[in-house]
Amino acid sequence: MSHHPDRAFVLPLDRRASLFHWNGHALRHCDAVSIPRDAPWCADVESDLLCYAEGNKLFAVRGALRDVAQTTLLFDGASDFRFHALAFKDGVLFAGGQCQMEVVGAIDLQASVPAWRRLDLPAELRHRGKAVDSFVLDGDRLLALDDILLPKWWFVYDVSDARRPAFVAAPPLAVHSTYETYHHAALAHRHVVTVSTSINHGLTRVHLAFFNRADLAHLGAVTAVGGRVATRGRREVEGARDFVHVDALDERVVLSADREGCAMLDLRALDALAAPAPDGTRLATNNAALEPVLRANTQWCTRPASAAVRAFFCGGAQVAISWMREDGGCWVELVSSSS
Repeated sequence: MSHHPDRAFVLPLDRRASLFHWNGHALRHCDAVSIPRDAPWCADVESDLLCYAEGNKLFAVRGALRDVAQTTLLFDGASDFRFHALAFKDGVLFAGGQCQMEVVGAIDLQASVPAWRRLDLPAELRHRGKAVDSFVLDGDRLLALDDILLPKWWFVYDVSDARRPAFVAAPPLAVHSTYETYHHAALAHRHVVTVSTSINHGLTRVHLAFFNRADLAHLGAVTAVGGRVATRGRREVEGARDFVHVDALDERVVLSADREGCAMLDLRALDALAAPAPDGTRLATNNAALEPVLRANTQWCTRPASAAVRAFFCGGAQVAISWMREDGGCWVELVSSSS
């Protein structure tokens, strides 16, 4: 995530999704742009560029922040292409998703004829039915999040020269339960935070996991039953959660938690827990010390009869939240990150 005071992002609004621009002082709806609600996207303020995917197609929207939006088709892939994640660096669009198996590629938008090309991904790491579901851009590193089936990986690329990306490594992703699917990831201070869901004996669980930023070692996870009201047999299960999206700014994380609202966490309290012990070990998965620390440093924001489906930081003091009404329509609100 950029620390530039300006930031552009897409939020569900009504039954589509719209571009919003935070200029350091106010949030503006750029109503010249409307894209499918579930479309992957990335935006760059300095070049006034929004890219998004719809199925097997990639689009670029230029001039949206100046309300003169012009949309062009960048790439029309084979019918079995499905794009799930986009990232933008130095005029190059990176796209990840699925074409029978995981696929990562790039388009140089500054080339005289922009063209799609696949990036190297070792054959032994790819498996049918899998996809790349999220990107994290960490300076000159691009982290691609493998989504489902075992084994799962972080795909790490060196993008110091965005036009000559190089595959570096594939550290393993942690396994929290069976049939687990990773959905989103965000860079937060010394950590990378992920949201995933799993199914075990018919019970859905959600996992908020923390990885060390430097080496992507798994630090720990908080696991809860998915859904506001969850039952197993005749027994109601306590501690239900339904995290659906994560965003981060410096040490803070905002989680869209559907019907439970938005959770804002301060991760500085994790630093002592996540530090290596004298024997070199780190915080274990689902360590009992993790959840009470997070709970003590979490603030919740809720609205009656509304579900938080997406939230993004606007600078350090405010968060833009998209709430979904019971009829399926969405509205956007700007709230204080300390409220």
